[in-house]
Amino acid sequence: MRAFLREAMAKSLYDLILEARRLTNTQRNLFVTNPEIGDWVNKGIKALYDAIIEADRSYYNTTQDYTLAGTSDATAQAALPADFYLARGVTRFPDTRNARPVFARNFTMHDIGGQDGGVFGGGEPGYLFRGNNFTIVPYQAAGSGPWRLTYVPKAPQLNLSAVVPIAVTPGVDGAATGGASEIRITTTGMSAGQSVFVTGTADPGNSGEFVITNVLDGTHIQVNPFCNSPELYTSAVTVNLGLSPSARLDVTMDNYDSVPSLWAAIRIMEKKKQGAEELSALLGQELSRVAAITSGRAAEPEAAPVLWAPSNYPLAGYGPFGSGNDFGP
Repeated sequence: MRAFLREAMAKSLYDLILEARRLTNTQRNLFVTNPEIGDWVNKGIKALYDAIIEADRSYYNTTQDYTLAGTSDATAQAALPADFYLARGVTRFPDTRNARPVFARNFTMHDIGGQDGGVFGGGEPGYLFRGNNFTIVPYQAAGSGPWRLTYVPKAPQLNLSAVVPIAVTPGVDGAATGGASEIRITTTGMSAGQSVFVTGTADPGNSGEFVITNVLDGTHIQVNPFCNSPELYTSAVTVNLGLSPSARLDVTMDNYDSVPSLWAAIRIMEKKKQGAEELSALLGQELSRVAAITSGRAAEPEAAPVLWAPSNYPLAGYGPFGSGNDFGP
């Protein structure tokens, strides 16, 4: 039951740190600290994220809309989103029947067509990036938007900063016997939905992140997932209270959660000046698995298929929508 409940929740940074410690046999070793391992885990998350979007850039897409004045170069541009990572494309007149793609221009072509609003030889305005700015060129066309930038955001990063240490009384506090769903600990300031981070327990199954489901009284909380077994805490146990539910890996990355833990584990072994060949091989296998599975999801065609065309309908002006418009109602 406990294993099922733990798998039902995506991994948090704390879970990934504990897994890195397990892989390197440093569960109770402070030679490397949790914040240090957490930094390595986040670098591993970036590596995993890059592997996913290299195989299929449709996995993580979001948008930013722009309305530009277009009276000068300065008013034909605006700042890129703070989480911008990679561009996917630009749409002119988004969410309308006139929506159309906008193509990137290099600087050599940036001013072509400026005197006729951007149209040059039947073409359209283009876009380019200037530093941290999204820019429509030529600038005379920028006011004829709006424009929508579709992009890949930066990789998410998890953090351990919002935690408060809880005093542990050795021989008193610990996993309760009530179905192992309760932890006996001072509950001041706790509420349902917060996370309790436990480390250093004799039973590794009693360490990890536990989400508070109920505060029973001043010394008991109910948690999910269940603790593994009843245990009295010793001076080696530390408990921290999360100020809010902790960030977790998203559904996609949680399928490959071994990657950031392995990445951090390799860094731990390097700091210990021990070989990490086996861990490096496992990381390579996992990244190959990410590429194979993720690329199989990609179904984006090179060009949209033509489902019908006006020539399919010999009576000019009578399209499939019965409106006298072959291109829609």
